[in-house]
Amino acid sequence: MVDISKIWSVNISSVGKLFITSKSSIGKIYNVPHNATPAPPDPGDRGVVGGNSGGNSTYLDYVTISTTGNASNFGNLVQGRGDLTATANGGYHRGIFLGGYSGGNINRIDYITINSPSNAVDFGDLVVLNRQHIGATSNNTNQRGITAGNAASSNVIEYVTISTTSNAQDFGDLTVGRYYLAGTSNGTNNRGVFAHGYNGSILNVIDYVNIASAGNAADFGDVIATSAGYQPAAVSNLTSGRGVLCGYNSSSSMQYITISSLSNATFFGLLVSKTRGRNISGCSNGLSNRGLIFGGQNEFSQTINEIEYFAINTLGNAADFGDMRYVRQDSAATSNS
Repeated sequence: MVDISKIWSVNISSVGKLFITSKSSIGKIYNVPHNATPAPPDPGDRGVVGGNSGGNSTYLDYVTISTTGNASNFGNLVQGRGDLTATANGGYHRGIFLGGYSGGNINRIDYITINSPSNAVDFGDLVVLNRQHIGATSNNTNQRGITAGNAASSNVIEYVTISTTSNAQDFGDLTVGRYYLAGTSNGTNNRGVFAHGYNGSILNVIDYVNIASAGNAADFGDVIATSAGYQPAAVSNLTSGRGVLCGYNSSSSMQYITISSLSNATFFGLLVSKTRGRNISGCSNGLSNRGLIFGGQNEFSQTINEIEYFAINTLGNAADFGDMRYVRQDSAATSNS
C-alpha cells in the first residue's frame, strides 16, 4: 500500500491544516455543530382513533384533520379494548394507546407510527395493573407522555418517554383520585391539565402538572359547575395555550381554559349532537387550530360513528366532519400535530 503522507509531504496530524480547518470546526463549515440534535420531522395533519367498548375494538381509523370526510382504515391495536387513552409526540409521529378494558383491566401500552398506516406494536406496560377510564397528554416534541386516573379512583400519574419503548414510571399524584377524566396540554410549554372525573361523586376538578418535572398535581381551577361531569374529551391548540373540554355525561356542552393561566373554565359552544358528550374521544391539529371529536352515545344511548370539528381559537359550535368506519364509544384518539 502506498504511504500517502510521503506523496503529499503531509502527515495525518496536518491534514486539517491542508484544508485550513480543524476537527472541532468542521461543523462550522456547514453552520451546524457536530453534536447538534436533528430537528423533528414536520408536524403532520393526521388524527388516529382506536378502541371501542363493543365490537370492532381492535380497529384503528384515521382522518386528515384539516379537511372533512370519512375515516379510512389505519390498522389494528395489539389488543382490542375500550376505556383506553392515547397521546403522541407530535412531529415525531409516534402515537401511544394506554390501558383499557376487555373482560378485565389492561395495563398494556401499544404504539403506532401515525404517518404510516399499519398495525400497532407493543410498547411496554403501565405501573398500575388496572388502568381504565384514564386520561393522557404529552409535551409534544419533548417526548414525555403522562397518564392519570384509574377506575379504582386512583390518584396515580405515570409517564413514559414516547420515543423509547419501555414500561411506564411513577410521576406523582392527582389532587383527587378519580376516573372518567380528560387530559390535554400546551405542548412544549410543558403544562398538562386533567379535568372532570368521577370517584363516586361527579367532580368539577381541574388539576395541572409540569410535564417535564415529575411531581404531584396542583389545583388549576374548576369546570363550570352546571357542566361538571365525566367521560369527556379534551383538545388544545398547543403553544397558543387554549384547551377545550368537550362533553360530559350526556351533554353537548364545550368549555375552555387558557392552559398557561390558572382559572375556572368558560363556556365555549355546543357539540352537534345534543346529548353526545358521553364516552367520546378527541384530538387536534394545534397549528391549524382544529379540534375533532369522535363517536360517543346519542340521546337514545346508541353508540354512533360520527366525527365533529370546531375551531379551537374561535368560540362557537361544532360542525359535522364525517363518519368513522365503525360506531365507537370509550375510544381514544391522538394526532401527529
